[in-house]
Amino acid sequence: MTVACHRPPVIAVVDPMCPAGYDPSSLQRGGIGGTEATIMRVGTALSPTFDMRHFQRGRSFTQLSSAGIIHPLILALLPLQADVIIVINAWKVALKLRKINPATPILLWLHIHPGRHNRAMGPALRDAGIGIICVSASHAASLRRFLHLAPGPEISHIYNPIDDNLAPDATDRDP
Repeated sequence: MTVACHRPPVIAVVDPMCPAGYDPSSLQRGGIGGTEATIMRVGTALSPTFDMRHFQRGRSFTQLSSAGIIHPLILALLPLQADVIIVINAWKVALKLRKINPATPILLWLHIHPGRHNRAMGPALRDAGIGIICVSASHAASLRRFLHLAPGPEISHIYNPIDDNLAPDATDRDP
């Protein structure tokens, strides 16, 4: 009798830009940026179905959390044994990870607009087969205009999640 062993898909999230390590409890404590908060919310939502592995700059120890296992960034420079690698905001790190993980799908998840000195990212990402996820349709359109390549890297968008308890209040709108 043979028993099939089914493992959940492994998603590696590499954040080389964060100022310090963070975890789900950082959401309650505050003091983390929107990108880091989004990563923790998404990781926590996906961890029951996926094997979530985070690699963060500024972290000196490995930690188990409700968002998955959180490692120091240096461990991302080893072959990751992941089904997909998502790199936050750092296209040059995505290219380094492509060399280490040549067969693994890699995505660059942009939460920022790149500056003019980053125009080389388009051809480099396209040639490495690295797709880009932006945080909105307008962000994706802006990035396409910035890169003005045909064909360029695949660019898509996924809206950042918002807190389920978010509701309008009496705060004046500041345009």
